[in-house]
Amino acid sequence: MAKSDRAFRTLARSHPEIVAEFLRVLAPHSLPTGVDFTLDDLAPTQVDALPYALDADCVARVGMEEIQHIEFQGYRDASFSDRCVWYHVGIALPYRGKRRVRTTAVWLMPLPKNQPRHVMRHADISVRVKTIVLPNVPAAKLLAHPKTACFAAGANAGSWSDQDLCSRVAAALRETNATWPERHLAVVAAAMQKRYDAMVTAMEQLHMEPVIIEDLVKFGEDRGFDRGFDRGLLRGIAMERVRMMEMRLCREFPPEDRDKLVDRVSKLSPLRFSEVLFQLSHTELVAWIADPNAT
Repeated sequence: MAKSDRAFRTLARSHPEIVAEFLRVLAPHSLPTGVDFTLDDLAPTQVDALPYALDADCVARVGMEEIQHIEFQGYRDASFSDRCVWYHVGIALPYRGKRRVRTTAVWLMPLPKNQPRHVMRHADISVRVKTIVLPNVPAAKLLAHPKTACFAAGANAGSWSDQDLCSRVAAALRETNATWPERHLAVVAAAMQKRYDAMVTAMEQLHMEPVIIEDLVKFGEDRGFDRGFDRGLLRGIAMERVRMMEMRLCREFPPEDRDKLVDRVSKLSPLRFSEVLFQLSHTELVAWIADPNAT
């Protein structure tokens, strides 16, 4: 799914402790127990549900001597190795002689053919990489740790059916009162393994708030849905956007106002919606909603 790494960026920026636990479970040598994991100043700092596509996904200081750089990849991209190399080099330069940089690549899909697993190269520059392929990781291993349950929907179900796995994931998320970024990541991971319907159903059965991911428009086309369904899905995304505005303002809109706002936000690009929701102040957002001509 194109740009599915945005879900990981959102999670990493809002819950770095979850990313730290993920590394401790699947790459313990990269992050030993008890060592601090602190988002680095080099990482983008904007609070953004849909971060910009060219940002490094996660950069954090590990203890006093290392930097951990993590890329979360959910689609085939011939430039992925080059980007990882340049991110690694760009991060390493300010810390030369002070901190070691480690790069980890997490794939939500089977590793593409010819994709390097251990070493990525660009011209004469080589970077050692730890590669984690989520579909190969036992889902039970991730479910055993409450903070990593959101990744389990994209992992290997083993003897469980998709429905069983998603029910377990939803139950774990509800038990910990999972935040929107955690639930969003869970739905994205499930969709990558064709478990979107099972994940949404499992959440609905537990009366959890729905999560609609904007990439599902393209995802629906990949699955062969007709344009009529896409129009319905677009409205669903717009309704989710309005719900996020209500959460930001801590109030519900009257039904007639909500319907008009759904129509307005459905016409906004993901980037513009993110700007409206997160970059406007509380007062500016109220004014934007009140102005029917605002775009």
